[in-house]
Amino acid sequence: MRKPSHAQAGTAVLIAYALSVLAAVQLGRFAPAAETVMDDLPVGLNAFGWLVSLINAAPAAFGVMAGFIAVRYGLKRSLCHAGVALAAIVLASAVTANLTLLLALRLVEGFAYLLIVVAAPTVIALSARPAVRTTLLALWGSYFFIGLSLSSVIGGWMADLYGWRLWFLLCGFGMLVVAAGAWIWLPGEADAAPEAAHEPVVRRFPFAFWCLAIAFFGIVLLSASMPATLPVFLIERLGFSQTAAGLTTGSVALASLVGNVCYGVLSRWLSDRVFAVVANLSLLALGVPIYAVGPDLAIVSIAGCAVAFFMLGLIAAQAFAAVPKLFGDAGRVGVANGLLTQLGSVGALAGAPLFGWFASMWGWPWIAAILATTAASQLILLLLVFGRPAGSADRAR
Repeated sequence: MRKPSHAQAGTAVLIAYALSVLAAVQLGRFAPAAETVMDDLPVGLNAFGWLVSLINAAPAAFGVMAGFIAVRYGLKRSLCHAGVALAAIVLASAVTANLTLLLALRLVEGFAYLLIVVAAPTVIALSARPAVRTTLLALWGSYFFIGLSLSSVIGGWMADLYGWRLWFLLCGFGMLVVAAGAWIWLPGEADAAPEAAHEPVVRRFPFAFWCLAIAFFGIVLLSASMPATLPVFLIERLGFSQTAAGLTTGSVALASLVGNVCYGVLSRWLSDRVFAVVANLSLLALGVPIYAVGPDLAIVSIAGCAVAFFMLGLIAAQAFAAVPKLFGDAGRVGVANGLLTQLGSVGALAGAPLFGWFASMWGWPWIAAILATTAASQLILLLLVFGRPAGSADRAR
């Protein structure tokens, strides 16, 4: 994609963000319609779990490849064609009655989702002025939580009133409209892909980026597994009802959005080392207050969860914003975003089973050990990233 003019830059950023949000809506599309889907199709709880999670398989396996494809194929074409493909898959899902086909569509859906969330931050990095690039990339990181929140609120309401198929049709047509807008308003492709896209850039990633990518694995592991297992924890250990546990989880998880926004606003005045130290030391200290208390101190546990989600939102935004600081061209940024997405997806797949295994084997208080170990590792890795002089990462190619 050609670098947008000043007038086009704002439109490009908004379109990239809108497509990312709608892609995240598809990620959470099944969960709020669970009851109606399971009633309408011969789907048990185990099969439904696969319908929810199978979309993560492609990002976990092919993130780096998606980064190469997005740059070589063209950022505009990648966003638009992936958006149309995702819309077509969602519309097909809305009319199928075959579980095997529905699972196959969900698997393929992951490839379109992956291409969008890899190309979108690269478009933003290319479009934004340097003075606001960090802020915009940090705010872009909120797409995941915004999309899941929208799918939970709108999907649950529509599935109850009109059925899951109409909810899926709305998702598909919404994605199609925004993808068409992207084709109309995004700048055309450059004459040639950046040179770095044709080189084995993964082997030449700087040490600082590998530290960032491994830290991002831990960030997503915690960000995905804590909200996924929190309702069970609240019910089993703190005695909450199912309704209260779901409402509490949804409410405290919104603190991640606040963390995203706060990083975007405060990053102009505070150094990345300050964010890394404050966030990870907080996470390291929060494990016991969250997971080791009993019903009489439930408010302490809930408050600790809110602070933990806030800190995770903060450092997730920091990770997204750090990529263009470490690289100097769109080709390398695209591939780097792909690797970041891939390792994050592996963390998302591994996190909930790991938490569940620890809780079933040794009890919920031992989850504090996972939180502390992951936070300490992240702190060391992020200090290796942000402790280097400005520009040294990119010179270490």
